[in-house]
Amino acid sequence: MPPVSTISRYSMAVLAVGDRAEPPSFYSALTDVNCPADLNTVPATSDAVVNRDTQSSEQSLMAIEHDAEHDEETEEKEAQWNALMALLEDKHQQFGNTSSGLKTMITRLRRVSTVGQWEAFMHSAGDGMPLRHHPRAAIRVQPTSVSRRMPGVSRGSKRRPCGRPPKSDPARHRVKRPRNLQCNVSHNRPNAKSHGEGH
Repeated sequence: MPPVSTISRYSMAVLAVGDRAEPPSFYSALTDVNCPADLNTVPATSDAVVNRDTQSSEQSLMAIEHDAEHDEETEEKEAQWNALMALLEDKHQQFGNTSSGLKTMITRLRRVSTVGQWEAFMHSAGDGMPLRHHPRAAIRVQPTSVSRRMPGVSRGSKRRPCGRPPKSDPARHRVKRPRNLQCNVSHNRPNAKSHGEGH
């Protein structure tokens, strides 16, 4: 164990009794030659200086490593971006582009306005950005239910117009089958009969 110095004794006394502690000279040993007069003149220990220097050097080393990693990441991103641009130019020279495809890509690029949208655009090759923004969501229906609908009924998911249907609507006027047994048998369909006759 290291020997207990005058500074250590004085520090323990201040910790124990506070302002009522005696001056540092009171706690000096008989073998001490030089003793500081008060606490303000107590020199800093070498351990504290070493610890402070070590912490500052570690912080500076971490800052240098962080800057180096940031520079490497930036250089890698720039290299990947240049490779992407070169690949796009190569594919354009090899296959060419259509006017509709270029317009679609330009439209999707113009839709990008935030960092999240740009990340979605890059990860989905543009499919993550819609071409149009619908004001409301449509409730889809199953294809089998659409196939079972009567003729003249809407085949999509849109709402039917309200009010009286127009006269040109084929679903408004249904053509009745003729009440002719021979005609219905020749066309292989059920015969239409009046409820008041033939029962």
